[in-house]
Amino acid sequence: MKTTKRIFKRTLVFLIVCLLITSGIAIYTLLKTEPPIFKGEILSDIPYSNTQTLDIYQPTKRVFQKSPVVIFIHGGAWIFGRKTSINFNRFNPAVNRLRNKGYTVISPSYTLATDDKSPFPDCINDVYKAINWVNAVADSLELDQNNLTLFGESAGAHLALMAAFDAQLPNIDFKRPRFNCIVDVYGPTDLNLIYQNEVLDSVNRWMNKLPDALLPAHDITSYLFGFDPKVDSLKAFAFMEKYSPLSYLINSQVAPVLIIQGAEDQVVPQIQSLVLKKRLDSLSISNELHILPQVNHAFIGATDAQKQQVQDWIVSFIVRNTKSELAIPEEN
Repeated sequence: MKTTKRIFKRTLVFLIVCLLITSGIAIYTLLKTEPPIFKGEILSDIPYSNTQTLDIYQPTKRVFQKSPVVIFIHGGAWIFGRKTSINFNRFNPAVNRLRNKGYTVISPSYTLATDDKSPFPDCINDVYKAINWVNAVADSLELDQNNLTLFGESAGAHLALMAAFDAQLPNIDFKRPRFNCIVDVYGPTDLNLIYQNEVLDSVNRWMNKLPDALLPAHDITSYLFGFDPKVDSLKAFAFMEKYSPLSYLINSQVAPVLIIQGAEDQVVPQIQSLVLKKRLDSLSISNELHILPQVNHAFIGATDAQKQQVQDWIVSFIVRNTKSELAIPEEN
């Protein structure tokens, strides 16, 4: 009995030590990445519609009489993710630098897929509603609605492009503002290419490894489409056309676009960015494309130097396209 108690105590102590070490590493990592939530004033969980909220990361330095706005739209395959992920992603340095240059960064939630309902078109309409909300409160919050940037990652970049290209959908009163620029970080632009390249199958295989408690037994295609695309291919084709940003990129009245992509992206292949650039070039729309060699989705495999490049590209592009007499010169 005493031996059993000693083993139990030692095991308990071991587990506690492991927990403390793990927690310490997590806290160290969190502090090292300097989450925006630890800097300046944050206004959290502000309703912008009946069902969605947003967080406002106010400037850490007052530079403008009215602050330019960057709306950051999180990723997560239209299934996962939340607005607070802005504090735990790859863009903390860029967000912090922008706030220090006088920008307000806004991170909205949006509709995600559920067991019985596709996120479309609600997730797109949510972005429109968030933009409408910014325009409505601009004066009271000292926001410059004439200096608005959309910045999205993965699924969030898809939503940013849909809004930027004026993909007007039913049930929303939205007048597209004049955006300063769009930042597209490995965003899907043609859903047909994703489906045909069987990328969704690879994501399904990854998702099938998750515990049942995290995901019901549905594949990602059924989640996103709201039906089984293999059963009704014509309906699936119409769906992908309707919700592909490229379907709406038909004129030159679009703000400059920054595209950042990993060359070895296995979730959103680089062809998605290449076809977007080709269309932008054909319409003489200003754009920049940066492809990171040997880098996968979410910048997996990126070197520290490449990660720093990403921050520099984002901040430089947004600052250059801010149309204000008070715009801050780029850092050397």
